[in-house]
Order: sequence, then structure tokens, then C-alpha cells
Amino acid sequence: SVRPKHPSTSPGLHMDDNKGTTLKFRASNYPTYFVRHQNNGEVWAAESDGSESFGLDSTWRVVPGLANPEGISFESANKPGHYIRHEDGLLFLHESNGTDRFICDATFQRRAGLSGTGESFESENKPGLFIRHQDARLRVSGDDGSDLFKNDASWLRDDVATPNATAEESDQADTEQAAREAVEKAQQEREQAEQAARETAEREKVEKEQAEAAERERIEREQAEAQAQVEREQAEQLAKEQAEQAAREQAEREQAEKEVETRAQEEREREEQAAREQAEQAAREQAEREEAERKQAEQAAQEQAEREQAAKEAAEKAAQEQAEREQAEQIEREKAEQAAKEQAAKEAAEQAAKEAAEQAAREAAEQAAKEAAEQAAREVAEQAARDQAEQAAKEAADQAAKEAAEQAARDQAEREQAERAAREATEQAERERIEQAARDQAAKEQAEAEAERERAEREQAEQAAREAAIKEEEEEAARAAREAEEAVREAERLQTEAQAKHVEAASNVQPPVQDPVLMKIRSSNYPSYFVRHQKGEGWVSESDGSDLFRQDSTWRVVPGLANPAGVSFESVNYPQHYLRHEDGLIHLHQSNGSDRFLCDATFQRRAGLSGTGESFESENKPGLFIRHQDARLRVSGDDGSDLFKNDASWLSEAADDGGVSVGEDAERTQREQAAREEHLRAEREEQERVQREEAERRHREQEEQERARLQAEQQRLAEAEREQAEKERVQREQADAAREQQEREAKDREDKERMEREHHERVRAKHERQEAERRRAEAELQERQERERAEKERAEKAHAEAEAQRLQREAQDQARAEAEAKERAARERADREKQERDSALAKQVSDASKVTPAPTRDDHTTIPVRENQPLLDKKEEKKGG
Repeated sequence: SVRPKHPSTSPGLHMDDNKGTTLKFRASNYPTYFVRHQNNGEVWAAESDGSESFGLDSTWRVVPGLANPEGISFESANKPGHYIRHEDGLLFLHESNGTDRFICDATFQRRAGLSGTGESFESENKPGLFIRHQDARLRVSGDDGSDLFKNDASWLRDDVATPNATAEESDQADTEQAAREAVEKAQQEREQAEQAARETAEREKVEKEQAEAAERERIEREQAEAQAQVEREQAEQLAKEQAEQAAREQAEREQAEKEVETRAQEEREREEQAAREQAEQAAREQAEREEAERKQAEQAAQEQAEREQAAKEAAEKAAQEQAEREQAEQIEREKAEQAAKEQAAKEAAEQAAKEAAEQAAREAAEQAAKEAAEQAAREVAEQAARDQAEQAAKEAADQAAKEAAEQAARDQAEREQAERAAREATEQAERERIEQAARDQAAKEQAEAEAERERAEREQAEQAAREAAIKEEEEEAARAAREAEEAVREAERLQTEAQAKHVEAASNVQPPVQDPVLMKIRSSNYPSYFVRHQKGEGWVSESDGSDLFRQDSTWRVVPGLANPAGVSFESVNYPQHYLRHEDGLIHLHQSNGSDRFLCDATFQRRAGLSGTGESFESENKPGLFIRHQDARLRVSGDDGSDLFKNDASWLSEAADDGGVSVGEDAERTQREQAAREEHLRAEREEQERVQREEAERRHREQEEQERARLQAEQQRLAEAEREQAEKERVQREQADAAREQQEREAKDREDKERMEREHHERVRAKHERQEAERRRAEAELQERQERERAEKERAEKAHAEAEAQRLQREAQDQARAEAEAKERAARERADREKQERDSALAKQVSDASKVTPAPTRDDHTTIPVRENQPLLDKKEEKKGG
């Protein structure tokens, strides 16, 4: 069949204006699916079945956000105080408990529709998570960027407000009232109608009682489910808290273990670091001592080499000077020999020269002896210095060997100490591990004891809860009895009101159908679409001109099966098959004579909701009208929209009877009506009998259940007392074990502290010994350095004195050499003058001999010859000197 295209719902007010209003929400990509809650508290997107319960479950009050007034919260219209909240990614309808978590979970922020239409709702405490439907279940999810998510998270809203009646409708109602009064005056069978009204009232009373019983049972189930849910949540919360507490205790134990291990590790590292530093300090001191000794030895060797070099240079210089003197002496001797040869004739000169030579030889011998003595003294001093240096080096080597041996001994002692410390640390670590294992075992036993105690407390709490539940059940039973009495009184009152209501029912109904009529019914907003049956279902379809369609769309409109003031629609080609509603949809079913069928197949005629034609309201579901939606016939509540009013308005027209006799049909209908009434009376009597038996059976079962519950409660209490006694015994044993464990731990702590004190004392004594040895070594080194410095100063002083003496001797030698040079120069000058004079004298004599005779020896007038005068002058000078 062809499905008509329905206009989309017109947009409503802005959400700021809708706070505190009653709305329905439907999916933008599935417009026929509304947000509704189920009895188990889950929230789904479901297609409307037209039932009253669905309409109530899908209606919400939009209120300011519980956690943030700028947001919104969704309160159930039929469960006040219950709000939509998210939990573990899903949406539920839970009663508000006033906690921060609940009010945050139940608050959402309005956003523009992610798909570009409608609106989206973002979680207040989970930003980025939006309400969406997935597999018809409502949940909160993050935007994955897909079009599917945007469509699933966008929602349309419908206002549930009911419009007020117009003046035209009021006038029409007045006219209908007048018509009904005329019909009542002309009605010949008023008593039958009254009887039917009484029977209808009785049926309504029975149905209402059944509905109330069903409602009470539903409420009890919901309360039981809510209580079970609360208990489950409490149990889960308690288990979660216990798990968190256990996790925190475990984390604290692990943290304490880590801290103890860290402190032990740090202590070991500090001890190892101190040992390493001590070893490094000792090695540095040893290296410094060895370096100082090496430098001292090198300095002593260098000074010894310098002294040897100085002595060698002095010896070489003395040898050179001696060679120079010997060479000078050799030259003098040669000169003396030459002079002796030259002055062979002059004995005086030779004698003087000999004496002078002897004198010079004596002086040279004396000088040589003196220099030899000085050289010997210097060699003796140098030899003594070398011996002293060797002795000092030997002593230094012996001292170094001794200190090396002492250092080796100290190193060995330190290694042994370090090994002992390592062994002690290992033993300490093993003891700590054993202690930690004992503490862990104690903590585990304590945790088990605590868990056992908590379990006992939990069982006590459960026992108290059960007792409270029993008390509440007793109070509930008493309250139910009171409510039953009130319900009886209310039923009587409702019966009275029903009778009055039937009298006033004419104000809203069309004139009842007196005789069966063949009619066709078509939609007011789709006039070419007729009501027809197809495969046992009610549809609206466009005529295809076939005979089958004509028969399927032709109906015998008869007085209401449950209320003659209404109408029922019987199929022409399927006699005894009537249109009835079931689960919100219209079906064509054969009559089984039951009250439910008769009520489901009866409808009240109303003026067309759209202002044209007429509308058909359900007899047993007031407020639900026959409408078409997606070409399917169903019953739905008026949502105030023009679309609904048009879909629920129908146009009726007479149909071709197709050879069916109206008179025969009326007689048959009357016979059927009488049979139905007889059947209804028998059925009511049977129902009353069954209800009485059922009430007696339930009463017996309740008594048996109460006795069994009391026996089970007594047994449970006895078992609980035994378990409590056993728990107390176990707790006492655990307390004793814990006390013994604490005493052992205290003793172990004292032993550990004592060992730590002894270890610290040993380390401190070792440090003090090392410090004393270091100070003693520094004093010895300083003293040795002072001795070496004094010896060096003495050697330098002796060397300076020897150098001064050498310089003095060199100065004396140089002065003598200069004097001798001057003397030689004077002698040579005198010799030259003498030779010049002799030459001149010889020349004068030669010249004189040529003039006068040579004088004789007896002639005292001759010029005296001064051949020996220079020698005499020299002797005179020596004597004078």
C-alpha cells in the first residue's frame, strides 16, 4: 500500500522558554521513535504503540539543571522526582538522592543539533559526551565526526499541552446536546439502555478493580525492583569502597616497604660512599706522600748533582789555574834561563835571578800547598755532604718503605672492615627482608581480620535491613489492607460517578446508531485513502477499483458491543470480525465474546478534531483516537498538533449494500446482542467465583510464606550468633598473634638500632684513627721537610763560603799576576834602556877610541860602567819592600 507523506512537526519555543514545560523528544533521523523509560529504569528510543502507558513513559518535564541552572534536567512526568542520568555510559531513570554525583550526572547543556536540525544535549560533568541512541538504547558518547553520530545525537521536541476548546466547538456541543435530549425523549427502550448502563458500570468497576490490582502489583514490582536496585547499588558501593580501602592499604604498605627499602638502600649507599671516600682520601694522601717523597728525592738528587757539578767545576777551574800557573812558571823559568844565559857574564844578575826564582818557587810552593789544602778541605766537605745526602735518601727510602708497609696494612684493615660492613649490610638486609615478610604476614592477617570484621558488620547491617524490610512489609500489608478498603469505597464512588457520567455522556457523543449501516470511511486529509483490512490489520489505502478492495473497505457500523451508545465496525466480507485495538494498533479479529474484546472493539463518536468529519475515541482507553500514521491504523493520544487532528478525522459515506438485507441484519444483531448479554452475565459470575477462590488461595499462601519466613529468620539468627561467636574467637586469636608480632618487631627494632649504633661507633673510631694517622704523617713530613731545609741552608752557606774564598783567592792570584806582569814589564823596559845605554856607550867609546887612547885600569878618570846596577836596584827594592 502507498504510505502518505506526513508534514514534519512545526518547531516549538526556544528551550529557555521550555524550562518547566512538558515535552516529548524524538530522534531526528527516526521521527516516530520517542524517548521513553521502562519499568527497570532504562531509557530507550521506541516507536509509539499508542498505549496510554507509552504516552506517560515518553513525557518529560524540562526543569533547570540540578547542578547548573544554565543547563536542563529531564524529570519523568509519571514518576516525579525521577530524573534521566548517565551511569557507565548508559542513560537510566533514577530517583534523585541529592548527591553531587547524581545532580551532575542528571544535568545536561543545550547545544545546536549536531546534524544541523533539532538540538543536542551535552553532559555537564562529561564535556564532549552527547545523548545519542544506538541500537535503540540511549547512552552518552563522544563525537567521532561521523554523520551517523550527528544524526543519532540530534533530537526534535513536541509540546504536550492540550489546546482549549473553541467557541465554535462549544456551539456545536450545545447543538449536539439538544439532539441528544430529543433522542432521549423519543427512545422507546430506555429501561434497556439503563440496564446496559448498569452492566457497563459493573464491567467498568470490575475492570477498574482489575486495573487497580494490576497497578498495585506493578507498583509493588517497581518498588521491589527499586529496593533491589538500591540494595545492589549499596552493595556495589560498599564493595567498591572496600576494594578502594584495600587498594589504599595495599598502596600504603607498598609505599612503606618502598620507603624502608629506600632508606636502607640510601644508608648502604651512604656507607659505601663513605668507605669509597675514605679509600679515595687514603689513596690521595698516599699519592700525595709518595709525590712529596719523590719530589724530595728528586730535589735532593738535583742538589747533590748541583753540588757535584759545582765541585767538578771548582776542581776543573783549580786545575786550569794550576796549569796556567805552571805554564807561567814554565815561561818564567824559560825566561830566567834565557836571562841566565844572556847574563852568564853577569853573576850578580844570575844570583839575583836565582834568588828571585827561589823566592818565587817558595811562594808558588806555599800557594800550591795552601790551594791543595783548600781543595782537600773542599773535597772532604763535598764527600761529607754526599754521605749526608745518601744517608738522608736512605732514611727517606726506609721511611717511605715503612709508610708504604703501614699504608698497605691500613688498606688491608680497611678492606677487611669494608668486607665486614658488607657482610653486616647483607645480614641486615636479610633481617629486614625477614622482618618485612613478617610485617606483610601480620598486615595480611590484620587485613583478613578487618575484612572478616567488615563482613560481620555487613551481615549485621543486612540482618538489620532484613528486619527493617520485614517490618516495612508488615506495615505495607497493613497499608495495603487500608488501601483496599479505600479502593472499595473509591470503587463505589466511581460507580456512582459512572452512572452520572453515562447520563452526561451525551454531551460528547454523536447520536447512537439505531440500526446497522453499511459505510465507507476515508481520511479527511487524504480523501482518496479508505479504511480497509488487510491480513488482519487495519490500513488506509487508495482504491485500486477491484472488488476485493471494495469488500475490504466496506464496514457494517453497529451499536457498540460494550456500550450501545458507541459504535463498532464489523467487516462485510468477514462477518463477526470487528476492528479492535491491541498494543496501540488496529486489527481485524473475530469476536470471542470476552469483556476485553468487546471494550477494545467499541468506540465513541466525537466531532472531527480537525473541524471536519468525525473522530472515534476508544471506549476503554479514553483520550486515544483512531488515526493513521505511515498508512497504518492505530490509537494515539492527542498531542495538540494539527497533524494529529487531521490524521484522526474521518469522513463517512454510504456504501453499496452488495445484496445484504438490512432488516435481516438488524434481527441477527439483536439476537447476537441478547446472546452477548447472557454470556456476559455468566462470565461475570464465573469471574467473581474465580476471584474469591484466588483471594482465598493468596491468603493461604501468604500465611504459609509468613510461617516459613519466620522459621528461616529464626534459623538465620541462630546461625548468625554462632558465626559471631566464631568470629570473636578468631579475632581474639588474631589480636594475640598481632600483639606477639608487635613485640617481636619492637625487639627486632631495638637490635637493629643497637647494631646501627655499634656500626656508627666503629665508623667514627675508624675515622678518628685515620685522622690521627693523617695528622702524624703530616707532622713527620713537615719535620722532615724542616730538616732537609736546614741541611740545604747549611750546604748553601758552606758553598757560599767556599765560593767567597775561591773568589778571594782568584782575586789575590790575579793581583799577583798583575804585579808580576808589571815587574816583568819594568825589567824588560830596564833591559831595553840598559841596552840602549850600552849601545850608546859603546858607540861613544868607539868614537873616543878613534880620538883618544883607551884608559887604563889605573886611570880613575874613565867613565864607570854600571853593568850590575839593575840587579842592585831590584835587591834594594825587595829589601825596601
